[in-house]
Amino acid sequence: MVSRIEELGPCKRRLSITVSADDVRSAINKSYGELRKNVTIPGFRKGKTPRSVLEKRFGDHILEDVKKDLVIDGIQDGIREHELEVVSDPDFNFGDIKMAAEEGMEFDVEVEIRPEFELPEIKDIEVTRVLQEVTDGSVERVVENLRNERASWVPVEDSGAKEKDLVIGKFELIEGEDVVFERNQSHLVVGDDSKLAGVPIPKIEELFTDVNLDQEVTCEVTVPDDHPVKDIAGKTLTSKFDVQEIKRMELPELNDEFAESFGLKSLAELQDKVRSDVANHMLEEANQKVEEDVLDAILERVPMALPESTVTRAVERQAQEVLMQRLMAGELDTENIVEAQV
Repeated sequence: MVSRIEELGPCKRRLSITVSADDVRSAINKSYGELRKNVTIPGFRKGKTPRSVLEKRFGDHILEDVKKDLVIDGIQDGIREHELEVVSDPDFNFGDIKMAAEEGMEFDVEVEIRPEFELPEIKDIEVTRVLQEVTDGSVERVVENLRNERASWVPVEDSGAKEKDLVIGKFELIEGEDVVFERNQSHLVVGDDSKLAGVPIPKIEELFTDVNLDQEVTCEVTVPDDHPVKDIAGKTLTSKFDVQEIKRMELPELNDEFAESFGLKSLAELQDKVRSDVANHMLEEANQKVEEDVLDAILERVPMALPESTVTRAVERQAQEVLMQRLMAGELDTENIVEAQV
């Protein structure tokens, strides 16, 4: 096999690969030889089936397999010969490749390679490590977060919903007399959430403060143009929320017993551990910021083109992250994920 290389860009190369007629015939003969040894055809002893019979019954499959093997071998040989550091799958159309025992085979394949660059001297790069002080306030915030994690939600039946209460119910969007969207169990935290199922609710805190069980909350809403449910995107509809449950957060008392739930002996020991953990976390963040600053300084000094596939994968990852964030925020139903990705 012979291969030539052509530069198509900083990170893209074209390999033109030629497989001689002798190599094609040799590969075909080898495949028929292996087939003859292993196949059993009625009327012929194993290993004695005439080539013409094998060609009639298996010819198309043999040629397809040989072409596939020669293409793969040609690409791998070309990459090795030209010492390419490939970062993407080879780009070619297998169906367009023609192979003939009398003429051999020629085809082109495009690959993306790792960008070439030289690292600059880094001894003169100066960065500053900024280490934040661990304050009593930062320790208290972490301890309060731990209390929230261990909190329980207690049903409320004798009063309306207050700030920070969890309201659960059936959410519907109505156009005229038709329900065009519904979610049997939606939830919001009064004072924290501004949307239901990805739809902004005007004056939501005012609407849901002091609501009671079995109460119906209605208002006019405008669905965002980019809402994943295309049938309702951009429309002005009537929203209806039927309150089914109201729950209030009950925080555990901050005492030695609370600390024991984390395997510690006292509240003071818990606070000391939190202070140590916060200090370690701040140190890790400071070190990470130093690494990022050094990398940014290097990138500023090194002109580098990135392969298209690398950029595409980065964009796809960001899109997946946004999708998951919207899902976690309750803006998407699981049945709408496929539609949102399209």
